[in-house]
Amino acid sequence: MKTDSFDFDTIILGGGSAGYAAARTLAEGGLKTAVIDGGEELGGLCILRGCMPTKALLYAAEVKHLAEHW
Repeated sequence: MKTDSFDFDTIILGGGSAGYAAARTLAEGGLKTAVIDGGEELGGLCILRGCMPTKALLYAAEVKHLAEHW
């Protein structure tokens, strides 16, 4: 959908970990939120390839370990 007008309560500049957290918090609070990021993919190193995926893998490994050793 292309539009020539925009109506947002807030705009976040940058889709890295801080921008992502801010946008999520504001959206959960009911604010119409936009994220502007200049990269080809939305999100910084932490969100796409760094600590967030690492934490997900570590958690999955812990769950698997607990299931196997219950």
